[in-house]
Amino acid sequence: MADDALRPYRSNISALVGGRPVPETRSYDLTRTNLSVEYTSVQPAASWDPTVRLSYSGTTLINDELDLSTTAYSEGETTSLNGEISNKFQLGLGELNAGLDFYSDETLLNYENATTPAWNDTAGEELTNVGVFAQLRMEPTTNTRLFTGLRADFQNFTGVDGSEQSTSGLSYNASGEVDVSNSLTLSAGYSHVWGGIELAENYILNSGWDYSTADIEDVTADNVYLAASLDTGWGVIDGKVFSTQIDNSRAATWGGGPALTADVEATGFELGFSSDWNGGFVRIGYANTDTEVNRLNADSYTANYLTIPLGELVTLQAAHQFNNGVIVGGDIQHALDYTLTDTLYSSSVDIAGYTVVNTFVEYRPDNIDGLTLRAEVNNLFDKSYVARATYGQDFVGEVEPNQEEGRSFGLSVEYTF
Repeated sequence: MADDALRPYRSNISALVGGRPVPETRSYDLTRTNLSVEYTSVQPAASWDPTVRLSYSGTTLINDELDLSTTAYSEGETTSLNGEISNKFQLGLGELNAGLDFYSDETLLNYENATTPAWNDTAGEELTNVGVFAQLRMEPTTNTRLFTGLRADFQNFTGVDGSEQSTSGLSYNASGEVDVSNSLTLSAGYSHVWGGIELAENYILNSGWDYSTADIEDVTADNVYLAASLDTGWGVIDGKVFSTQIDNSRAATWGGGPALTADVEATGFELGFSSDWNGGFVRIGYANTDTEVNRLNADSYTANYLTIPLGELVTLQAAHQFNNGVIVGGDIQHALDYTLTDTLYSSSVDIAGYTVVNTFVEYRPDNIDGLTLRAEVNNLFDKSYVARATYGQDFVGEVEPNQEEGRSFGLSVEYTF
C-alpha cells in the first residue's frame, strides 16, 4: 500500500493554537508492505491440526519538508518478521493448542535539517522475542466450559547505542462459563500478561539516549472480568464489569530518556440487550469506562499511545433480510457529554457528545450465487463531530482536533466463488 499526499502538518490534529509557526500542510509519504504464507491441514485429525505461518510487515513514513520553511526531512521505518508453529490436539478433556512463535522487530529514524546540520540524527532499536504457549479448552460438564493457558516469552533488546538487555516472563489465564439454567449463563476470567519491553515510537528516537542508568522495566497487565447473560425468551440481556491494570508501560520521550514508564488502569461496565427474529436482529449496548494514567484521570496527551478518555457510549444496531434477498440495516453511535476531571493538566473540562447514524442496503440475488451488491450512507445526517477516541479534544482553546468526515456514500460489488 502506497499513499503520498499533503496533509495537516500534525497528522493527529488540525492545528495547535499558539504553537510554534509551522506550514499548514506537509508531505506524508507512507508505504506499507505485508507478506504472509500459512500452511494448515484441510483434513485435520485428532492429533494433527497444524498451523505454520511466516509473515513480514514493513512500514515507512517520510515527511519531506526541505521545500518548506522548516527545511527538515524525517524518515521512520518499522519492520517485523514473525512466525508461528502450533498444533491442535483433541484430547479426552478438551482441545489443546500448543506451539511456539517468534518476532524480530526493528525501528529506525533518519532525521536531517538543512539549516542546522548539528540536529541531524540517526537512531534505531531492535527487539527479538521467542515464545512457547499452550491453551486448553474443555467442557467438564454439559453446562460448563473452561479455558486456561500458559505462555513463556524470552526477549533480547538492543538500544540505539548498541547496548543489550535480555528479559523473560510468564503469562497465564483462566476463564469459564456456567449455564446456571436454560436461560442464565455466568462467566468470569482472569489473565496476567507479560509484555516485556516495547520498542519506542520512531519519531522520538534519540541517538543520545543512555540505557546504562536504568534497565527498561518489563510491562505487565492484569485483567479481570465478571459477566452474565439472561435469555428472557423475547430477548437476551447481558452485562459485564471489567478491570485492566497495566504496570510499567514504556513511556519514553526524546528528552526524558528511554526508560520512562507509566501505569495505566481502565475500569468499567457494559450492558446490552439483543433480540432476534426470523430474518433480523436488533441490539443496543451501553458502555461506561474510566481510564487513569499514574492514578490521575487520563487525558489524551498523557495517555497518548496508552489509552483514551472514553466516558459513556451507546450503540444501536439493527438489520432485516426480506424474502427477496434484500437486507436493510444500520447503526447509531451516541457518545454522551463527558466532563473530564482531575487530570494532570486540568481540573475540569467538558467534552461534547455526538450522535452518528449509518445505514446500508444489500442485495443478494438468488439466481447468482455468491454475488452481493451493497449501498451505504455513513453519517447520514452530515453531523459535524469529533470522535471520542480523537486526540486533543480535551484541550479546548489549545488544540483544534481532527473532525470525522461528513456524509459519505459507498457502492460495492462483491462476488465470491
